Amino acid sequence: MIDGALVVEGERKFEDQENQRDMDRTERLYGCFYRIIPLPEAAKTDQARAKLENGVLEVTVPLEERTSDRRQIPIEAASRSGAAKKS
Repeated sequence: MIDGALVVEGERKFEDQENQRDMDRTERLYGCFYRIIPLPEAAKTDQARAKLENGVLEVTVPLEERTSDRRQIPIEAASRSGAAKKS
């Protein structure tokens, strides 16, 4: 991890060989990759966990519970006393 982000990097390697009667063929693929994933400010990076299973990487980063700064404001209904009166 770097400041405020998760970095995932790896390397792919693949080799395929085919041998036929009068021909041999070899195919090689390789390369590196990386991804930078920004994390929210509330991420607890010291508690991050990663699991690799069946070729799937699962990364879990818990978030701090944040108390909301929101407050409810009651809405008062307007009175109808200001309506015009019929005589």
